[in-house]
Amino acid sequence: MAAAGFVLNEGAGCGIQRAIQNHQQKARPMKPIAPQDRRIANIHDASFQPFVYPDGVALGDAVLQHDTDLPLGVGFHVYRMPAGMVTRSHRHNGHEQFLILEGELHESDGTILRAGDLVFYANGTEHNSYTPEGCLLAVHIAGPETTLDSETPAPQKP
Repeated sequence: MAAAGFVLNEGAGCGIQRAIQNHQQKARPMKPIAPQDRRIANIHDASFQPFVYPDGVALGDAVLQHDTDLPLGVGFHVYRMPAGMVTRSHRHNGHEQFLILEGELHESDGTILRAGDLVFYANGTEHNSYTPEGCLLAVHIAGPETTLDSETPAPQKP
């Protein structure tokens, strides 16, 4: 059987173990990571923080974010939208990228995004989103969004 350019035979397990040991012997020794320097949360059972817009509006969405030096919803975070939610229309102030982990997201231009879709929005992009059954996204956003209006109609359903 071939794997990563190597031909494996019955004794290959020993060869792989030797390769790992050789790598560990050549690798630079690393100091332990202090507990305050690492944060770990499982997205399926961690506590999410409700997202509240700067004007005090809360729509039921929530964020799991480890970097407390940035405003909630800026930088890398996991974003959860409940079933039936529509985001407010907004403009991106910096690029946004996200990966749909669970559920489906309907964009204001009619595009339907599903689990596994990796999406990029350029700086200045304007849109809103609707989720019929709820969704979970891994997001990186460069800066806070600008809300364009307070009453946002749901995107057109196909």
